[in-house]
Amino acid sequence: RRKFLRSTRSEIRACTDAVTTLALARPALGIRLVSDGRAVVEALPAASLADRAAQLFGERLAATMLPVDFATGTAHVTGLIQRPAEAAVSGRVAHLFVNGRPFRDHFLVRAAERGYRATVPSGARPSVVLFLQVPPSDVDVNVHPAKLEVRFRDRFAVEAAVEEAVHAALGALAASAPYEPGASL
Repeated sequence: RRKFLRSTRSEIRACTDAVTTLALARPALGIRLVSDGRAVVEALPAASLADRAAQLFGERLAATMLPVDFATGTAHVTGLIQRPAEAAVSGRVAHLFVNGRPFRDHFLVRAAERGYRATVPSGARPSVVLFLQVPPSDVDVNVHPAKLEVRFRDRFAVEAAVEEAVHAALGALAASAPYEPGASL
């Protein structure tokens, strides 16, 4: 349906985002996206999520990531989060998965940011790649026609789990807030 297509550049970006999301969901799978004879995404099978992040986002960003592994109640949160000192105002990567399925939820991204508490400078937005495992009966994936949104039975418990997972992953880093010039003590 050609009349619904945007510019070539926008369509390539959308394809790249979709392939990147699939590559993150399945690190053991090799994926390659070619456009105009040029490899846009090239991800060889990876042994870990950290290796896959390095392939997709570059060694520089991947080196700033910390592993997450936190369980509470029926929720288990794993993935990677960016070190507070490396968080920037722009260029944030935010990918969420529930039971292996990618989805979008700005409230959960905000919950992850709350997990940083006062460790990131004002305006900085850390990158996160988080996988949530919850019982299938606790999540409804049929909320959005494209399956990009989900509804949790207990949204507040999931948000609290994400926030605490980030806070726990930061460990000692969360104990010290960054100094901001001009801030009152």
